[in-house]
Amino acid sequence: MENFINDGLEPYLGISSDTCTFSREINSSDILLIDDIYTRTVNIDEDMLQALLNNGAKSVSFYAIGKTVYNH
Repeated sequence: MENFINDGLEPYLGISSDTCTFSREINSSDILLIDDIYTRTVNIDEDMLQALLNNGAKSVSFYAIGKTVYNH
């Protein structure tokens, strides 16, 4: 992404707030956040949850369709 330094494989803390614009219409709203896959070691979903709350959402519920499985 232009003008952003990515110095690792994972999204950095605060990437949602730094790269997204949040509508004032989310103020005091209950939000349902859906993602196609949840990757336990990549915290982009948690970062977006926090960004939505920080930008006025009353509550945020998260639902993932699937999750990564690590075979050791």
